[in-house]
Amino acid sequence: MLVPSPPDNKIRCVQNITVKIEPPAMELYDLLVFPTDDSTWHTYVVNPDQFPPSLWELPSVHIVGFLSDRNCVVVVASCIHQRFYDAYVQHLSPEEPAGEDIFTDVLKPTTSEIAKYGLEAAKEKTRSDVLRRAVRGVTCPGGLALYRYYKAIIHNDYNLLPIEWALLGYDLRLSKPEVRNKFTLLSILLELHFVQDLNSDAVSQVLESKRQDGWGEYLATKESLAIAKVIENANDEMHELFLVRGLLEFAGHQTSVCYYQYGQERTIDDSCLILGRALRCVLDPKHESKSEKKSKTTRRMRIPRPLGAQDVLERLTRSGYSTTHISELCANLTIFLPIGVPVPYRETLPATLVNRLRRGVVLDAIREISDIYVLYFRQLEKKENDTMLFLLYLANNELESKVTSTWMTSTEGQSMYDQTLTRMREQAQSLEQFTLCVHTLLAYSYLLDSPEPALGPIYSCNLYDFSYLLYGDKQVNRRGVLEIVASYARKALTSLPAGAAQTVMPNIRPSSVHWCDGFVERYCQHRSTAAMTHDQAYRQTCRSLAIISPFLWQHAKIGS
Repeated sequence: MLVPSPPDNKIRCVQNITVKIEPPAMELYDLLVFPTDDSTWHTYVVNPDQFPPSLWELPSVHIVGFLSDRNCVVVVASCIHQRFYDAYVQHLSPEEPAGEDIFTDVLKPTTSEIAKYGLEAAKEKTRSDVLRRAVRGVTCPGGLALYRYYKAIIHNDYNLLPIEWALLGYDLRLSKPEVRNKFTLLSILLELHFVQDLNSDAVSQVLESKRQDGWGEYLATKESLAIAKVIENANDEMHELFLVRGLLEFAGHQTSVCYYQYGQERTIDDSCLILGRALRCVLDPKHESKSEKKSKTTRRMRIPRPLGAQDVLERLTRSGYSTTHISELCANLTIFLPIGVPVPYRETLPATLVNRLRRGVVLDAIREISDIYVLYFRQLEKKENDTMLFLLYLANNELESKVTSTWMTSTEGQSMYDQTLTRMREQAQSLEQFTLCVHTLLAYSYLLDSPEPALGPIYSCNLYDFSYLLYGDKQVNRRGVLEIVASYARKALTSLPAGAAQTVMPNIRPSSVHWCDGFVERYCQHRSTAAMTHDQAYRQTCRSLAIISPFLWQHAKIGS
């Protein structure tokens, strides 16, 4: 371009030059960044031949598996995603959504593998290869984010088990020494609840050795088995894994991920049996012969002692452990493991019943009992009332009838029934307490007695029949008499909130009207005035109605 000449007639030339500066080529070490636990993983299907082989060794690039066309599914961590995309965009197809189809596709063997190994063997090999890569990925730094990715694409327990076992073993290895020590102590504590002879040499060996390597070996074995073959009872195995992880978290291992959620359909006995099998495998001394192991197995109880059993505490105390410390561990274990009833109900509810019920039912019942005490009947908050309210919850909601009726016919269940009769006869009870006892007896009748037609009283008056019932008479129509008394007791509780009546008292069938039912009504009215025993209320009723019914007063004299 020519510029006008300056006054001295000289010609000046100017040239504009555009210089394009190319950024330096990206090197693989630019992608050498470790993912974090909050990273996001992006999915691509690529042709591995178009990428340098060393790319697959980077910590933020992970191969999920190969497809039948020999392309592979890779995921890239968000910390390098943009640089990775800019460098290889020409070789990338659009990003794939993370879903179940991805994992299903990588489990299909290629044609060459089928030709080489046969279809079934090729399937097993492909699955094992995929799961081994997954295990390596989730047990590396930043593996929690990759674990969440696999949780999103794997929708069955048997394929998720190897990853869960591997991550549990990884967490145990990384845990602090004090956590591992407490984890071992908790394992020993629970194991002693299963051993029949607490003074045996086997128990002494367990207490002396305090094996910390047993769990590491056990978890590694479980991981290997889950990789090699599809576990048939995957649901039970996953529950076992959750139990062990809950034990590790109770020992103090901190994690930002909620790995487990216990199923509400299992019973406490189910969880104890599953955990007991694991403890036996971990704590069995290696040097025992098969015959010795068999002998030891026969000395184990199928159902363990109640959590915190006194003989277990005494055995640990003799070995130098603090009784207070062990008691605190037992009290708090049920917060992390579904192997017992939470305090304080563990001391009041019968384990022979509670441990055979679905966990969800038990927890719902306990919440209901707590609400009854807080919202309606603070004065009923007594240990002996916990079981009665528990039974009423089951009966009123028609839950676990078979298990409950079996318990009611047991020695413990019948003892509960007899104690209720005794308290009603001999203790001065408020009308609220009396009503609770009547409905508890009625729950027994609903579950154990065959339905009977509404019959008239056996001893001329329903109040007589009720009195005979309290003294153990078997001839009266138990259900009919109790329904009549329950209906008038509920009527006498004039201030009873509707919610309390629905919660505490089962629905009763309409009773037939008998000419002397007014005696029962007057009996309940007397009980509403003050706390009294059955005999006291009965006598007052007889005296107040003597003018109307002289034979009632005569019966009261005879009864005395």
